[in-house]
Amino acid sequence: MELADLVTSALSASVTEKQRILATSNVDERLNLMLRLLTRQVDVMQLSHELNAKVSGEVKEQQRKYYLQQHLKAIKKELGEKEGGNSPEDDIEELEKRLEAARLPPEAMKIAKREMGRLRRIPPQQPEHHVVREYIETLASLPWNSPVDRRRLEQEDVASSSSALVEDVESSLNEVGVTAAETVDIDHAKTVLDADHFGLDKVKKRLMEYLAVCSLKGDLKSPIMCLVGPPGVGKTSLGASVAKALNRPFHRISLGGVRDEAEIRGHRRTYIGALPGRIMQALRKVKANNPVILLDEVDKLGRSARGDPGAALLEVLDPAQNNAFVDSYVATPFDLSSVLFIATANSTHTIPAPLLDRMELIQLAGYVFSFSLCLSPQTHLKLIHIILQLHMGRKSLYR
Repeated sequence: MELADLVTSALSASVTEKQRILATSNVDERLNLMLRLLTRQVDVMQLSHELNAKVSGEVKEQQRKYYLQQHLKAIKKELGEKEGGNSPEDDIEELEKRLEAARLPPEAMKIAKREMGRLRRIPPQQPEHHVVREYIETLASLPWNSPVDRRRLEQEDVASSSSALVEDVESSLNEVGVTAAETVDIDHAKTVLDADHFGLDKVKKRLMEYLAVCSLKGDLKSPIMCLVGPPGVGKTSLGASVAKALNRPFHRISLGGVRDEAEIRGHRRTYIGALPGRIMQALRKVKANNPVILLDEVDKLGRSARGDPGAALLEVLDPAQNNAFVDSYVATPFDLSSVLFIATANSTHTIPAPLLDRMELIQLAGYVFSFSLCLSPQTHLKLIHIILQLHMGRKSLYR
């Protein structure tokens, strides 16, 4: 009985369990109760030991890999050899340099630094490491610098230095993707439009008036141009000509059949395979924050349980809101006020009414036969070939 009391006092049991053993007068029953508590304590200690050994083994394995990688890096550095594949540390350092070169706004830089800290803590073998890295690469590749940022650079220490240094800074900004050098010359715009399109005098005149007004105002806070007409009348090529006349990059976004709001506003990073919206992807591709973006087939936007892309497009096209557009993937404001949006549609009946109110409609009629002959020098040869086939009595026409 004394042995049972001594062992029970050393066990980590509750007061109720120990009181129950002390209240048992039978020696066999007291020993059985003590044995149950002892067996449970042994099982708990054995499980705890196994868990500690497993965790300790994983930590030691990671430390061993890190130790060997650092030794390998030091040896190659001493030998003057370049590694065939960059180590994770080199990739992170390169990513930090890209972030510094991108000159992110303070809010975006704060988020980027926080994610860089997470990237350093997450092992490269974890799937989350790739997700965080992809997000940081997206931030680094977006053209954040705007004309306001360029003027601020000129007013700061860069402007106080030599003019050669200013040119070097501007050239480096152009390399990472910033504001494209824009030229607004109405005569040049007229020349480009006339060279690319035959006829369409009223349409080209209205386009030049729009560009002249935007040039005098110094901003793009005006209704969005929407070119309306049947297929094949030159709506897309007119948008490309406007970009060529302004010396801006051009990107086309096809909205036909888009039914998901995330296509415009981006996916949240909580989802697997999340991506930025098409607007941010276009800016990342052209590497400039003032391109001409053609929203093609805006009349064929759909609507589903995943949201209304037309409603998301309202924020993009609203000049009072798009200076702080927040993509769900990027999760920080981005200035779209320098982007020139041009929409195209085959009909206005299916365009949402709020979206239609933001647009200035420019009607394009189909080409008449006399204009069609002037679209391409090869048209005359095709027409002659058809006439010869008909004259010779052939049933097959030229295809």
